[in-house]
Amino acid sequence: MAAQARGRLMTGNSVAAVTNKAAAGAAATSLAAEREIGAAPSALDTVGSPRGWLATERARLAAPMVAFALIAMAALGYLALVKLTNARAVCLVIQGCDTVQASKYSTFLSIPVAMYGLAMATVVLVAVAAWWRTGDRRLLYVPYGLGLIGLFVIAGLVYVELFVIHALCVWCVTAAASLVLGWVVSVIALRRAGAAR
Repeated sequence: MAAQARGRLMTGNSVAAVTNKAAAGAAATSLAAEREIGAAPSALDTVGSPRGWLATERARLAAPMVAFALIAMAALGYLALVKLTNARAVCLVIQGCDTVQASKYSTFLSIPVAMYGLAMATVVLVAVAAWWRTGDRRLLYVPYGLGLIGLFVIAGLVYVELFVIHALCVWCVTAAASLVLGWVVSVIALRRAGAAR
């Protein structure tokens, strides 16, 4: 009788072990499937990780940076086109675009200043888009570094417009504001990406 009881106990333990293993395997398979389709975001889906790039904090930071870069590119691209074609700028609010564009400060080394800004905004856009997709924190140093340099350039240009030319260009103001705001977001993103490591 004792041998039969021990045999039944061992059989019961074996069945329980097999059942537990099967349940664990099913749970692991389900979790893997959920992660593959993005149905179950995990702690890895943070601002500094490559996963969950559409619905994470990284997206909430990258999207405005992309938007600001595009706005700056549009304004600077228009100014560069106006300068290169000797056309007349259309001022929507502030009447001073033509005065600014006609000044000697609108070019540097015979190249329209807007072209430099356009190149900068383009590089920033590419770097931010790459960071948005990959989560590589090092890419954030591109908008941060260029934006930091841009702050001094923008401050100098605004000073020239206000106190030397005595005219403001709405396109210049729009581009400058967009670049500064994009830089502020990049600082926030860089700090949060570092904290998420």
